[in-house]
Amino acid sequence: MKNLKNYLMLFACLLVASMTLTSCMNDDDNTENYKVLTQAEKSQVMMAVSGTYTGKMKYYSNSTYNSADSVSTSWRITSDSTFVMQFPMEAVEGFIDGQDNKSDIASLGMVTLRGKTYLGNYMLESYWTQSYYQLGLEIESVKATTASGKTVTIEFSNTAMQLGSYSQVYYPMIEYYNNQTAAYILIKNIDYEGMTYPINAPFMLGGKK
Repeated sequence: MKNLKNYLMLFACLLVASMTLTSCMNDDDNTENYKVLTQAEKSQVMMAVSGTYTGKMKYYSNSTYNSADSVSTSWRITSDSTFVMQFPMEAVEGFIDGQDNKSDIASLGMVTLRGKTYLGNYMLESYWTQSYYQLGLEIESVKATTASGKTVTIEFSNTAMQLGSYSQVYYPMIEYYNNQTAAYILIKNIDYEGMTYPINAPFMLGGKK
């Protein structure tokens, strides 16, 4: 079994898994044996995954998807499948038109995201043996009020998303291994006082307990 030495390896695994559902942790991808998860085993997974994580969120800086940035943040997963994250609104500034609008939306600072994680009914035996877990992620829409008193609504994609005209496909999901997580949060659009800004971009988390 290969050890994950840093968050970048987790990011690479998540990208591969999101497109091919094949883990780069698995040394024997030719053995496609699946196990059906019992309720007790699902609870075991959630107990392992639950905790507070700190790390980085990597993201595309604008709608051309040709530059990236990162920011520190934290998130929490509970044993009852709840996901909570502090999302830095500075990460979406590059998708917003007009400096005043950018600044007003950024004035929200950290916005609390809430959602649910979920497990399928089966997984690869090799994943189970290595205590490597993949979970789906559904984020609830968020409404917030800016410093100027205007309303911002953030909408998320809970299904696969293709990045612009590129071939990459991203899934809203979490990967867990050895007290580390990597995840994709997919933002569809942001509504700001009657204006809709299409985001359609992944925001990728990587961190540890």
